[in-house]
Amino acid sequence: METKQIIQNEGTFDKEPFINFPESFKRSKKYVELISLVKKITFHKSMEVKEGYVLDNMIRASLLFTVCFYSNTSSLLYHYLGELRKKSPLGVKENTDLLRLFLDLSLGELATKNIKTEEEFYSPHYLAMKEAAFQAKIDVSKIEEFIKVIKNGNIFEVGKNLGFSKEVINYLEYSEECSKSFKTSLATVTLRELTLPLNFRIIRDNLPNESKYSKYREFLSKHIELDESEHSSLMKKALEEQEDVEGLIDVMIKFYTLRKKVYDACLRKEAIY
Repeated sequence: METKQIIQNEGTFDKEPFINFPESFKRSKKYVELISLVKKITFHKSMEVKEGYVLDNMIRASLLFTVCFYSNTSSLLYHYLGELRKKSPLGVKENTDLLRLFLDLSLGELATKNIKTEEEFYSPHYLAMKEAAFQAKIDVSKIEEFIKVIKNGNIFEVGKNLGFSKEVINYLEYSEECSKSFKTSLATVTLRELTLPLNFRIIRDNLPNESKYSKYREFLSKHIELDESEHSSLMKKALEEQEDVEGLIDVMIKFYTLRKKVYDACLRKEAIY
């Protein structure tokens, strides 16, 4: 199959149109490293080379990211509610801005009608993503099996038994580790919401013009719309209230370093799972 090369205009990235980090983050010496990593992912070769196995892997990777994201989003809300309850058994607090932000985010991701599925009920974006993969005739049975059997199991062992690549297992393990505290959940969720529209836009705009990718294209478009109109500003507000900027950036850098390795794996001529 002929390889299609897409040249990205990195000059437009200099203005950081959708990277809405607070000034406290931009003042950090580590911020340059973080943005450099975001660029490497955004302009990754896996988004330029549209061969069959690359496209299949990118859609599998998208499904993988949504699964990780739901775990961290629900954990973020859970941990914050726990902190709220520690301060007041009744959960009474004068300023509940952060709680409102996290509830809005959870509604938009975990139980939304923003992106339609075959069933007209409130559902996570994962279901729409899975339907898009089915339409494109991409086998995602392994991640379906993973979701069924993981529950209280060991992610490494389950992933290994299902034949996941080591890059995918490492990414899943760190994502699960990050879901165990408010700070690390916050770091992973905000990083995704602030940067994913960049990736989604490039993938969507460079998809082959074939009907089998129409649901995937719609999924990306709706997600871009949701992230840019609501979630980016919500996450910026959440980060503005945090004091441990350096610690949050450290988590973000590690999380996206592992994510980039999954993108690297997408280019190889075997499925990532």
